[in-house]
Amino acid sequence: MKILRMHIPSSRQEQQKIATVLTNADKEIELLEQQLANFQQEKKALMQVLLTGKKRVVVDG
Repeated sequence: MKILRMHIPSSRQEQQKIATVLTNADKEIELLEQQLANFQQEKKALMQVLLTGKKRVVVDG
């Protein structure tokens, strides 16, 4: 069995700062995950438009 040693900040102020940083990181991750889901949905919709032939891609040669 391994023993894991962790430093726990003794001051309440330091603990609060760490909690704030972690909370902000969680919020940013949630926003990025939502943005990714939106992009995936947009890609799916655009692919459907292309595959049904409703929109044509013009390639300049």
